[in-house]
Amino acid sequence: MNIQEKKCLRQVMISERDLLSEEACLQKSAKATQHLWSISAVKDAQTIMCFSSFGSEINTWSFIEEARERQIKVALPLTDREHKK
Repeated sequence: MNIQEKKCLRQVMISERDLLSEEACLQKSAKATQHLWSISAVKDAQTIMCFSSFGSEINTWSFIEEARERQIKVALPLTDREHKK
């Protein structure tokens, strides 16, 4: 797959994700969070790298909050939303 095809596929997937209802997005977020906590490497971690969700991405905030409650350090990338970096 070349770079142009990859960009096109990414746009298609984002467009499809944007069409999900709020309820469907919440369900998928909960399922993803549940799956992450079922992984022993995640449960036993001292530090977890994650991303800060925005837009129609799955909501990572409940996962981040629970990790902090479990005394797990959470590393997030520094982002510049204005420039999408």
